[in-house]
Amino acid sequence: MLELYQAAISGPVLPATICLILLLLWSISTIVLGVGGDLSVGDWLPGEPSIGPDTDGTWQTVQQTVGDAMGGVVLAPAKWLNLKDLPIVVWGGVFTLVWWAVSITNWYCCDPYFFGDQPGFGWSVVILLRNIAIALLATKLITQPMRNWFINHELKAIDLVGQEVVIASYDASPTHGQAKYKTDSAPLLLNIKTDGPILPKGTRAWIAHYDPKTRIYIVSATTTTTSISSN
Repeated sequence: MLELYQAAISGPVLPATICLILLLLWSISTIVLGVGGDLSVGDWLPGEPSIGPDTDGTWQTVQQTVGDAMGGVVLAPAKWLNLKDLPIVVWGGVFTLVWWAVSITNWYCCDPYFFGDQPGFGWSVVILLRNIAIALLATKLITQPMRNWFINHELKAIDLVGQEVVIASYDASPTHGQAKYKTDSAPLLLNIKTDGPILPKGTRAWIAHYDPKTRIYIVSATTTTTSISSN
């Protein structure tokens, strides 16, 4: 047991151990407090302006363009790693367990023979990056069949017409916007436009129409005027 503890707190393994502890604390808080379990990667992806538009809309256009570009850079690896298809707690749990297992196994089997019992900072970084790369690849393979667990195959785009969503971007207008549709698993992040008024983040809206050519939903504000926090 002492050897396992010493290995767990060794330089190259320590970050994975800390991540494992944080995962356990998050899981406990999810069970006890009921928070954080339904977060998806869509909650963390770029694309939501943090500052309101100026009077002529120029600043908003720039932010939207930059946000789309950043989103493309992030979405490609996120999609390949199955991050977009699984809740954060599920994907993060798999990755953390695999990362820790890879780190502790390598430390027991081969790392001390090549780098010594106390590798310097440079070699520790090399070992850390190698372990992360192996863990990411293994997580990709493990989570690949899990994607279908969180996909509602019966849900079609046209089925969302008439459903309620929550504005997720800074605001939604007749030209752009994003909204979240709550499901039994991770919320769906939809590209939307409004049928006229500008709706601020957190506003409840209902889907009035779906354009299959552009894959954009047209939404209208509901009779509920109170804004709510994004789920």
